[in-house]
Amino acid sequence: MNGRELLYTLVRLYRDSLYLYHQKLQTEFKDIGISLLQAKIIHLLKGEGPQSLSEVSKKLGMPNSSLSEIVDRLEERGLLYRERDRKDRRIVWIHLSQKCESFLQTLEDKEVRRLEQLWPKDQMDGDIRLLAEMLQRFVEILTSLKQDENS
Repeated sequence: MNGRELLYTLVRLYRDSLYLYHQKLQTEFKDIGISLLQAKIIHLLKGEGPQSLSEVSKKLGMPNSSLSEIVDRLEERGLLYRERDRKDRRIVWIHLSQKCESFLQTLEDKEVRRLEQLWPKDQMDGDIRLLAEMLQRFVEILTSLKQDENS
């Protein structure tokens, strides 16, 4: 395969892995009664830290009022909490709760245990190190593309 064909293969594998990962996460969240949209909010806050309601609304492309209802439900379940900005009381910050952080850690631990069970022990160290290095490089490339698009 030449470089371009390899890139097509990479794109397909990336898409397939995202699809499979999202399917697995969707099942995990559905089992505990969290919708895909609620999971996206949690994922956004986990990745980027506390956000204002309006920031989350923009990033997810939905009106504040709809987002507020979803955040209400997550707050009722103890997964998020809101905090008014000290300088501008109109701004409401959304944070992950400790309960949510613990839940996410439990999910991650479960995934690691599952991979440990599935991955051949004699290949684990080398394969995982190589895969982690390549995925890190891929994330860096995707990040630079995103930054270029925002410029």
